[in-house]
This record gives sequence, structure tokens and C-alpha cells, in this order.
Amino acid sequence: MLVEACAQYCAWLNQGIALEYVAVNVSVRQFRDPKFAQKVAVELQKNNMQAPCLELEITESVLMDDTKVVLETLHQLQHLGIRLSIDDFGTGYSSMSYLEQLPFDTLKIDMSFVRKIQDNGEGGTIAATITAMAHALNKKVVAEGVETQAQLDFLRKHDCELIQGYFFSRPLPAEELASYVNTLVTQKQKIV
Repeated sequence: MLVEACAQYCAWLNQGIALEYVAVNVSVRQFRDPKFAQKVAVELQKNNMQAPCLELEITESVLMDDTKVVLETLHQLQHLGIRLSIDDFGTGYSSMSYLEQLPFDTLKIDMSFVRKIQDNGEGGTIAATITAMAHALNKKVVAEGVETQAQLDFLRKHDCELIQGYFFSRPLPAEELASYVNTLVTQKQKIV
């Protein structure tokens, strides 16, 4: 997936679609590979891609694995200049002190909390708390799974920087992205 994502990002750039970055989920198996950071560096070089144009999304469960190995790999990736995000945040068991040590740029609020926003339940409280905590740690926040205007309004009210979900679009084939991006650009919306 990493190979395809880097190649596709560069293809979009060559077509004039200037996305800020592309995000790729990293599996536990990939992350446990001691040469993972080196493989990422090779893909960047092979595609002539700048490191900040790639964001790697790592689930909280991966972070709970072997702390020393995890930190070493994260620091290698950070040293390359790659963006790092914790995916599905709030569903694992990472401690706050551990979270503070990790070189992440972004926390992604799990969609299970976003779905509960419209019910005025604890999902909204958790989403607002994660957002406030991330900002206190100088991290950006992405809310996953936004499907309604009420969810979007709540998240904007709580200063969530980035939103993703079916409210905006279903997943698109690479070929259809150009027209979608052009529509967003004319509406002056930020695209990643």
C-alpha cells in the first residue's frame, strides 16, 4: 500500500492536483519490521517525494507493543521528516505520559466517538476532550467518520482542524479524484 500511495501521490502532482500530503495506514507487521523506516526512505527517494508529503497512520495498539522498538522506529521516521499520526485514538490503552513522549503530529479521533456526537452522549465529550488534549500537546486533530452536519458543527465548534468522512465523499477511485479536488478548490476547502 505504501508503494502504491507514494506513486499515486506523485502521479496526482504531475496531473496538477496539489494535495498537501497523502496518509497511509501502517500495519502491525510493517511496523515491527526493523528496516521499516529504511523502506519508507527508499520509497520517498524512488518517487522523488518530499517526506512531509507522507503521513503514516499508526494505531494505538501498535504503540503498546514493544515500547523501545516502537520509539526507535518512530524517531527514525520523524528524523526523515515524515508526518506521523495515531489512528483510532481513544480505543486503546496508551498512558498519557507515554503519549507525551511519542513524536506524533496528529491524533485521529476514532469514528465510534464521532458517531455518538449527535446523541449528545459521551462521544461528544470524549471527542472534545481528545481535541483539547491534542492541542495542549501541540498536535493536530482529525475526526474520522463524520457523516452529519451536526457532527461537523460540533467538531468545528471544538476547533478540530481536519474532518474526514462520508459527509464529504465516499472513497473515490484515483481517476475520479481530480474532478472532486477541482470542486473543492473552487469552494476553497482544504484538501489532504
